[in-house]
Amino acid sequence: MAKLDKLLDKARRQPKSMSFDELAYLCDHYFGPPRQQKTSHRVYKTPWPGDPRVNIQRGKMEKPRLIRYAKRLLPLINYRHQHDDGSRTMVNHTHYTYRIRWSEEDDQFVGLCTELPSLSWLADTHQEALEGILSLVADVVADMEAEGETPPLPLSERHYSGRFNVRIPPEKHRELAIKAAEENISLNRLVSDRLANV
Repeated sequence: MAKLDKLLDKARRQPKSMSFDELAYLCDHYFGPPRQQKTSHRVYKTPWPGDPRVNIQRGKMEKPRLIRYAKRLLPLINYRHQHDDGSRTMVNHTHYTYRIRWSEEDDQFVGLCTELPSLSWLADTHQEALEGILSLVADVVADMEAEGETPPLPLSERHYSGRFNVRIPPEKHRELAIKAAEENISLNRLVSDRLANV
């Protein structure tokens, strides 16, 4: 069995036992050479919209998620970005939505960016995780702009109309309509008030 087949089999059966070098081998094979390669991490460009970059980090990491990205690429290997309309907007990466949480699995803090969900940064402290993900996102956004790609617009800068359609079971629709009638308010007001308390 070829090395690639062995690694993919290992990734499916024992993802937690994968080493950084083995993960890098898979990423190199499926994603091509890393866009950025530093001592502690590598950043790869992927061929589908939505998750334009994926990173791996030396040491402790969320390995199962990385393996899912590698396997996800298999049926998409010939896919290329076709969604770019040629427009360009400079993005301030500090306006993105960041979150730091504790990872029991990795025994470290993990820094995440909502607008670029394929990226993460692991560190021993809350502050280091924040600084790490901020630096990583800055590098990725700069690389995307240099390549003529449009980074995602920060959620805080997107326009929201205040309207959205929701499909719910008929029974729940009836229940809410009855509740609204009992409170002598519109169904829209009832749902809006409940969402405001989420």
